[in-house]
Formats: sequence, C-alpha cells, structure tokens
Amino acid sequence: MDGKIKFSILIAAYNVEKYLGECLDSIVRQSFDAYEIIIIDDGSEDGTGIIVDEYSRKYKKIKSFHWENHGLILSRRKALSMAIGEYVIFLDADDFHIGETLSVLYELIKDEKPDVILYRFRFFYEDGMTKDSKDFGKYCYRNEKEELFTDLALNYEYNHLVCKAIRREIMLKDSSEYRKFAHIKLGEDLLQTILIFAYADKVIMSDKILYGYRVLGKSMSHSFHLQQILDINTVYEYFEKYLEEQDFFSSKLHKSLCLAYIRKLASIMRDLWESNLVMQEKIKVSTMIMQFRMMEKSLDQINQIALQNRVLIRLVKGKHWYIALIYNHLLNSFRRIKR
Repeated sequence: MDGKIKFSILIAAYNVEKYLGECLDSIVRQSFDAYEIIIIDDGSEDGTGIIVDEYSRKYKKIKSFHWENHGLILSRRKALSMAIGEYVIFLDADDFHIGETLSVLYELIKDEKPDVILYRFRFFYEDGMTKDSKDFGKYCYRNEKEELFTDLALNYEYNHLVCKAIRREIMLKDSSEYRKFAHIKLGEDLLQTILIFAYADKVIMSDKILYGYRVLGKSMSHSFHLQQILDINTVYEYFEKYLEEQDFFSSKLHKSLCLAYIRKLASIMRDLWESNLVMQEKIKVSTMIMQFRMMEKSLDQINQIALQNRVLIRLVKGKHWYIALIYNHLLNSFRRIKR
C-alpha cells in the first residue's frame, strides 16, 4: 500500500438519524484503513446533522458538509467534488456494508485493475427476512459496449450506484449538468450509470455480497405517484438519446432498451390501477402513458413482459377502462388468496 487514499465512501444523508450510526460503524470498524468518508447532510430536519458532526469529530477520516436540501443527485455530486480517493463508493445512509467490504474490493482492484467493480447486495426486510441479489458470477467486460449496455438495460442490479466501486477519474469525465435532473427520484442511479459505463474500459462483476440494503416500509410501498412515471420516461429517453449517438448502437440493443422501458412502465401502471385515484384520473394518466413516444415504440416488445402486465397494457391501449379496473381487482384478490 502506498499510503494514498484508495476509497472515498460518499454518503448523502437526509433524515436518517435512526440508521446513520450503524451505516458509519459498518465502515470505521473494518480493518482496511486507506479510505475517507464524505457525508453530505442534505438539509435534514431530525438529528442527522448532529450525528454527522459527532462522527466527524471522532474520526479524522470523516469529512462532513451541511447544506439546504438539494436532493440525492446533487448531494452525491457534491460529495464527489470533495473526494480524493482513487475509487469512489456510494453508500446510502440507511444501509450498511457487510463484512470486510473494502479489503475484498482492494484485492480485486490490485489483481484486476478495473475501472468499475459491480458487487452483490442483500435485502434486509423489517420482518427479519433476507434475500440476496442475483448472482451473475465472475465476469469481465473489456470495451464490449453493446453487451454491457444491453445488460445495463435488462438487469436493474447493474444500475445501483451503491453496489459499484468506480475509478474516480471515470466519474470526473462526466460533465453533465445534473441540476436539470435534481428533481428525479426514480431512475437516478441508471441516469448516472450510463456515462460511468460509457467511459469505463474494463468493468468486472464480483459474486461477493458486500452491501446490506435495508428495505423499509417506504421502500416497499407500491403506492402510485405521477412523478414516478415522468422520472422513468425522462431517464429512458435520455438513455435512448445517448445510445443513438454511439457507434455501437444496434437494433438488438434498442429492443433491449424498449423491453426494459415497457417492463418498468407496465409495473408503474399496475400501481396506478391499484391506487385510490378516482377512475377519471386513472384514465387520464393511462392515456398520457400510452402517448409517450418511447411507449409507442416499446409496444413491439409487449409479448416479452409478464402476462398480468401484458393484459393490463392491452386493456388500457384498447381503452377498456372498466374491464381494466375489474381485472386489477381480480389480480389483487388472487394474490390475497395465494398468501
């Protein structure tokens, strides 16, 4: 080890006083010590800011910054601007690292010298249950952009910023104006991953589970929010526009992108029809979704999505509104019986 900071762990914290201590302890208790922690207190209204200051006073490796609420994307970019490590690792303030994460990553970096490492995570539910993310095995992409972006489109596990170690110089190449995306709350990880993969020459997959993702009540909520649809549409249109400008863009890759898009929108449409919105609003929002430019193009992939979502999309496309409502009630009843 040359004494330089190997990892900058970047944390955006907002109203997480209940979990922040465990999050930070999961890092400072590790044996690997060539790291720094940068915490951005994003205008928290609870005791988060106090905890941030307590830890930064106690541990010299921790840098802190307080500002008014700017949202997750801009808080992460602020943390990045303060980082000096060779690699950056994002960590959500209500989650934690599992075991000797930094030592495991350092060994991979030392041997493989990648631009990006993707690693696995474990869901921790409030009822005590756990579930591991998909195991892609050990794999390496070396400038295989079409394959890499196809996998990015079709596998949400590739999207998470919190399950990547990223060479900092790769991230600094991204000069995008993220302020115009500051409002986005769904799809923000995919948005930032696009250019990370674009600039990376070598991306490796690890089969190690290194991240603990805490699934809270709000995380499990499937209640409908109109902004979710607008966010996802914005992110995927950005994704499509970027790919169209690339030499490696192909018909196969575009089909994969459209499939990912219609899967996501169909899932959100299910939330819409399960919500308490009045019928008139459900019809209005459904009509808006079906008129999206990307939705019209993605309908060619409808036979590739889950049957229950496929049926709902076809009912909505045919404007069979009351049949769609009854169909959704029947699906909910079946799920309750199955439980």
